[in-house]
Amino acid sequence: MSRHLILLSLLVTGACSMQMRAQSSAGGSSTGNEPPAPEPEERKPRGDGKSHTFSTSFHKKGSISGKIDWQGRSGRLCRAAAPFKFVGTAKLAGTAQLTPSGVTTTGSAQASGKSEGGASASGDCAAPRTPVPKTPPAPPEPKKPEPTKPEPPKPQSGADKQPADPKPATKPKPQSGTDSKPAPKPPKKPPAVPVGPTPAELEKPIDPPSKPPDNIFGYEKPVLGCFEGQVFPLAPDTKKLPTDYAKLAPVSVVYACEWDIPERAWEQGFPGVADRFEWFAIRYAGAFRIATAGEYTFRISSDDGTKLIIDGKTIVDNDGQHPPKEASGKVQLSAADHQMVLEYFQGPRFHINLQVWVTPPGKPEELFTVR
Repeated sequence: MSRHLILLSLLVTGACSMQMRAQSSAGGSSTGNEPPAPEPEERKPRGDGKSHTFSTSFHKKGSISGKIDWQGRSGRLCRAAAPFKFVGTAKLAGTAQLTPSGVTTTGSAQASGKSEGGASASGDCAAPRTPVPKTPPAPPEPKKPEPTKPEPPKPQSGADKQPADPKPATKPKPQSGTDSKPAPKPPKKPPAVPVGPTPAELEKPIDPPSKPPDNIFGYEKPVLGCFEGQVFPLAPDTKKLPTDYAKLAPVSVVYACEWDIPERAWEQGFPGVADRFEWFAIRYAGAFRIATAGEYTFRISSDDGTKLIIDGKTIVDNDGQHPPKEASGKVQLSAADHQMVLEYFQGPRFHINLQVWVTPPGKPEELFTVR
């Protein structure tokens, strides 16, 4: 037992003196003796993960080996693209042997790593992402008053009784001649003017705000890089999304940078049309940029129907009138800009749900956003 402790202490001492080297795919290198450079605030790793593997064996000879894997993601990325990802491996190894002349030890260590993603096709990278604002919690649903049962009529007695079925009074006959005039027709209502941004606001959209929009379906003013959503009224008892939006007239416009609306009650309406909180459709349209080519998976949860269309091809079809329901689809995307349309409709009041996630190649699923 004491021999094992002696070997272990020797190995630990030897491992502490081992030199480590690291290299990245960008061609840089460093040694374990150099202090790590301070990381900028905007590039703090998110979602780091580590794994450790060690093994030891002792008899007349002793050995120890180890392996450390790490990976991390920075907060800096290109507009609507996946963030940087760092992956790497470190290995430690050492041996010790008891001989008549004493104890001999050897040891070695090395590390390697690389970075992936984060750069656009042109090599230019946008400003750091603004944090995705959280969807505000749903307000408590108002309690509906319980219907009161009408009291039965009290029985009448004596002279107070009245005949059960009185004869209806005779209708007056229509007058003829000059006295009869047609009833005047009600005046026609002027067509509703859609609420939307001014030409000056369209020319100079604002940067994505850090606060969530007042309306959970989007901001009222144009936002740089985000999707424009036109709001269309639908006929009651509509079962599916419209097939021809050219025949419909929008009544309001909102701008969304992401969609993260869990199931909740909603009766807020839209800018300029506060009474439109059921039987409506929103058609979002815009573009997003991909930095790393590969297969992307999109997942949508909605109440009621949704469709996701990228570069003219339907990727996710979750149409129909239904409670919260999920659907997903995969698509191969090149490192370039891509056109995207998201269609959503709400049937009867009051509950809504609209969430969109994406899984980039080789990365975990995350909320889709173009901030």
